[in-house]
Amino acid sequence: MTLSRKGYTIVEAKNGIEALAKLKDERPGLVLLDIIMPGMDGYKVLSIMKESVEYKDIPVIMLTSRDKLFDKIKGKMSGSNEYLTKPFDPDEIVAKVNKYLQL
Repeated sequence: MTLSRKGYTIVEAKNGIEALAKLKDERPGLVLLDIIMPGMDGYKVLSIMKESVEYKDIPVIMLTSRDKLFDKIKGKMSGSNEYLTKPFDPDEIVAKVNKYLQL
């Protein structure tokens, strides 16, 4: 809702497989990616994206409840552009999204 109010179009996916399918259909300018998802975790989705010529340049912001140092390091080493933890500050997420996208 926060990003919608700022004029961004949001496309949601319920799991990693759906997220990858929607990448192909929607070609988003940025991906907000949770680590904990059914079927395929966010690290695997990110890995597939970064190995793909078509998707490797899409910025990825990990947005997750996992706030341990290991998870943050793994997220950055996996190729995420940013790593934010829940609960998040709405102004912070808008600032991070604005950093990679222009309306």
